[in-house]
Amino acid sequence: MGMAICARIHRCQPANLAQELVGADLNACAAVMQAPFAAELGAPGARLTAAELEDCASKRDAAPCGAAPAPCTFSPGALADGTPCRFPSQCASGHCRVLPDGMAAQPGCGLCAPRLAAGAKCDGDHDCAPGLACSAASFLCAAPPAAPALQPIAGAAAGASCGGDGDCGDGLYCASGSCAALTVVAPGAACDATRVPASVCAGELLGAACVAGTCVVAAPDPAPDPTACVKP
Repeated sequence: MGMAICARIHRCQPANLAQELVGADLNACAAVMQAPFAAELGAPGARLTAAELEDCASKRDAAPCGAAPAPCTFSPGALADGTPCRFPSQCASGHCRVLPDGMAAQPGCGLCAPRLAAGAKCDGDHDCAPGLACSAASFLCAAPPAAPALQPIAGAAAGASCGGDGDCGDGLYCASGSCAALTVVAPGAACDATRVPASVCAGELLGAACVAGTCVVAAPDPAPDPTACVKP
């Protein structure tokens, strides 16, 4: 699953963004992205299987760029509503509602709960029943508005005028109103966090950042521990 996520970024994102996020080492990216799924497979109450994850990865691989992958189907968990959880796959309802900071044993922990019907208060789309979304205006579950059709945009060439990075072609960014080349540098190489001249570090998903003029890769965050969601 981790490799499918990284490979799709490389395949579908503009080249400069793919390099910035993933870098050249797809295996390292996949290891970072796979860690949460490995923790989910062994979470209390989870009935998610490796085969289901592989099927989900195949759907992601098969989806054309610009189109959402087909929905993934996972086995419901064994935990009843009101039981502490970290992942939706732990819950019989298929939904782990994340608790606000201060109320949970750790950030990201929640309680198994049913998905909400239309008109119910929500914190995000994940709280609402299938086919509904959490309205940004009312924070109520409601039918989502129709999504606008995606239109391809031909980015401007280097030197052309621009109002933002999105106006420029692949490998370029908007510098003081003109499209200019964006340089993606490898870990250990010199960088400029102010992007003047434009240089960003490859592998942001791997923890790369420009520190004191050099691209460095920090140790990845540990995988979430679902057993820590139960307060002692």
